[in-house]
Amino acid sequence: MNNTPLSSAPDTLDEMRQQLSLLQHRLDHQVEISDRQMRKAVTSRVASLRSFHNMGIVFSIVCAFIVTFGVYEQGVRLPFLVATIVFFTLNTVSGFFLQARKQDCRTAGDMIAAARSMQRYKKLNNRYLSCGIPVVIMWAIWYVYEICLVAGYTTTKAFLGLLLCCTVGGVIGGLIGYYTFHRPAMRRADKIIEQVEEYTAAEGLEKEA
Repeated sequence: MNNTPLSSAPDTLDEMRQQLSLLQHRLDHQVEISDRQMRKAVTSRVASLRSFHNMGIVFSIVCAFIVTFGVYEQGVRLPFLVATIVFFTLNTVSGFFLQARKQDCRTAGDMIAAARSMQRYKKLNNRYLSCGIPVVIMWAIWYVYEICLVAGYTTTKAFLGLLLCCTVGGVIGGLIGYYTFHRPAMRRADKIIEQVEEYTAAEGLEKEA
């Protein structure tokens, strides 16, 4: 026969309810901290990507000055010199327009906006790269032609030889730029998108395409 007083049962239930309430409170607090850390991490990653992109802009400006000055010193014709200045100026200005938007992820909506911004950033930069390659090729061919005129090379063999050297140098420089700036930037954007997708999945939110 159970000798436990019946009056102690309500006390035991109340104690269990308090413990469960305390446990739920702690769980909610942990979720809130995790949520805050996730939003802070995305904000930090976006800021890091922006800084990395700015480094690329500075690098392109330095290269623009070096190449333009070198072309000028080689005594090329004025139309090509002007075209070179315009080309590098547009390239630098485009870098600012292609910059990722600044994000301060304080809410779930801000997180979704950050993912959309990264998708836009990737799309524009990849499109710019695809359009920029043909322009660089045309500029390189014109540059070789100008050098042939300055040096007095009139044969096709000399033109093709210089074009080959310019192509090798251009490919090497392009690969360095791609693997140093473009590819790492795209990977950083992908990481931000993945992190936001994890966040929205955990929160039960749907991110519109």
